[in-house]
Amino acid sequence: SVATPSGSSPPQQEVGLLVLGDSYCDDLDMGFTSWATILSRSINRSRLSVARGGSTSKHLRQQIQRAEKACKQYNLRLGAETVAVVHIGGNDILFLLMYWWAPLLLDVWRMALWRWRCLRGFGVVRWFCT
Repeated sequence: SVATPSGSSPPQQEVGLLVLGDSYCDDLDMGFTSWATILSRSINRSRLSVARGGSTSKHLRQQIQRAEKACKQYNLRLGAETVAVVHIGGNDILFLLMYWWAPLLLDVWRMALWRWRCLRGFGVVRWFCT
C-alpha cells in the first residue's frame, strides 16, 4: 500500500497490453517467453495477461472477468490506449478434430475397403458403400 496525502488512493496505472488467449500467450504454460510478452517489451508497454493454456473461445468471457478482477486488485485500468491482444482458436479446432477423428478414420477405411473391392459380396448394404 502506498501512502498518499489525505488518504486518497494512488492513481490507477493504465494497462498497455491486455492479453487474452491460450497457451501460445501463456508464459507459464509454454515454459518460455511468449510472443505477446516479447511484443509488450519491444513496444515498451505494460502487460496484463489472463491467457491460460488449454483455453478455447468459450473461455474468453472468463478471461475478461479475470482481467477486471485483476484491475481492481492491483489498481489498474483498461483505457482508450489499452491494446487487446486475442490469440485463441487453436484448441477449438484441435478439440473438434479429436471429437470427429474416429468417425472420419472409419469412413476413410470404409471407402478404401470398398475401392479395393474388399466389402463387395459380403452383403454390405448398397447405400453404405456408394
